[in-house]
Amino acid sequence: MIEDSGGFYPGIGSGLDFVKKNGNGELEFVAISDRGPNFSIINNDHQIIAFKDDFSPKIVKIIISNKTNKAKITEFMDISYEGRAITGINSNKNNLDEEMYDKNFNRIKSHFGLDTESIAVLKTGGYIVGDEYYPSINILNKSGEIVKRLIPGNGLPEIFKYRGFNRGFESVTVSPNGKIFAMLEGVLNINDDSNKNSKLIRLLEIDLISGVSKTYAYPFDYDKYKNSSKVKIGEIAALDNENFLVVEQGPGVDSKYRNILYKINIKEAMDISDVKLQNGKELEFGSHKDLSNIRFISKKAILNPRDYGWRDDKLEGLTVIDNNSIAISNDNDFAITGYDAVEEKCNKENNKICKTAVARTDRTKEETNLWIFKFKSKITS
Repeated sequence: MIEDSGGFYPGIGSGLDFVKKNGNGELEFVAISDRGPNFSIINNDHQIIAFKDDFSPKIVKIIISNKTNKAKITEFMDISYEGRAITGINSNKNNLDEEMYDKNFNRIKSHFGLDTESIAVLKTGGYIVGDEYYPSINILNKSGEIVKRLIPGNGLPEIFKYRGFNRGFESVTVSPNGKIFAMLEGVLNINDDSNKNSKLIRLLEIDLISGVSKTYAYPFDYDKYKNSSKVKIGEIAALDNENFLVVEQGPGVDSKYRNILYKINIKEAMDISDVKLQNGKELEFGSHKDLSNIRFISKKAILNPRDYGWRDDKLEGLTVIDNNSIAISNDNDFAITGYDAVEEKCNKENNKICKTAVARTDRTKEETNLWIFKFKSKITS
């Protein structure tokens, strides 16, 4: 349990990356926590109670023993910006679509906050952290300090400012050649009008040295969901410079939750950065017929974790260990399932009544799961 989590079991499985196999055979990973213990105010998803509003998202080191086959957290690291630890409170002044409240239902603000959802390790020893708020991609040094931020219109294509509600960068990875690849959690919602029928999710490629970026179209399983707003991308992990693993998930049309692992390839996919429909609209408004000339990313399903007992909806960590092995993890949302608004007298002189939100937790969701899958053949084959 992280000491400053307020007694909650932290959701450290929001992002996962493999670091190395130590000399004694131990497997070393880094993971990242979610923004903090929170829950939506009843009947309003855009208003969020932060039960521990000064919680600072953490980067953690995880070691799996080759003797006991058990995972253990060995280090915690704060993420800092301009000399101060960040919070998980939405401080986005340009796109403030979530209002954050403390447990006494008072509006709160932050000097700087991120909704940390994904992490990847750089060869320099630093980190890439994906943020769901802006959305943004953040480059950190070895000490966890943000040294560079990429946001729509400044380092990222401006169109990414149309990310859907709570659908920012859920996934980031670094390919062997040092390029960053990131996917939004869902389809773009351009002018609040494209998230129900869009046929694609954008995969972003960034060359940090040249600053050049490309965008590819990922063809999610459109017919498997009630509408396009339901699909989620949980994570991406690089196999090499053109092959990746992607977790596609969400509630299916049969009301059963899907967590499917796909291998994707970008070799033949076209850069859609400047491509629009014939009528001048963005590709998100196109039908299958309208998009027939677009060369999409190719994909192939290779694993359904639910076939092996996986039951968590939020499969948000994915990393490649070697040619035959991968690891996945879940975000447990700090085990919070709701809250009770408790009334009490907060001023005896005038009998003023105050409300306090008391979180409800589910002990069956306290743990973060980290599973390892080993394939009989090379994943890239």
